[in-house]
Amino acid sequence: MKNKKLFNYIMMVNNIPDHVFNQRQARTFILTYLFIVVVMVYILNWIGSLLINDLNLPVYVSVIVLAFIIAAIMGVKFNLASKFPDKYERLDKLLSQYKPNNPEAYDHLKKETAKNPDDFPVYLEEWIAVEKETYNEYKAKPKHYQFTDSKK
Repeated sequence: MKNKKLFNYIMMVNNIPDHVFNQRQARTFILTYLFIVVVMVYILNWIGSLLINDLNLPVYVSVIVLAFIIAAIMGVKFNLASKFPDKYERLDKLLSQYKPNNPEAYDHLKKETAKNPDDFPVYLEEWIAVEKETYNEYKAKPKHYQFTDSKK
């Protein structure tokens, strides 16, 4: 990912409230898990219909239970929970990939966070404000109004 896009993504993630971001991640994790279960149910039903002529209720219940078991095994095997980190884990990963335009401010962020990790959100806000100044689109443009031009 390019540095500018990475910085925009860092700002976007930082602007989302903690509880909202974490709820979205949890919701995505649950929906992913349910998608795996549904796909496994369809696959197991298809295999069951090929092997067994008369599918009855106990077979369907067994297929659903087996789908949940397989989905759980896949979730553990592929470490599905780590694919949906919480907000500050995600910001940590993004910041480790970012190459700062203002290395002094970035070093200050790293030092202060190492000293007091609980104040990371405060230090991150300060760093974002300083780093924003290195990008042209975030610089304040002088205002100019056309009607102030004197034409005589």
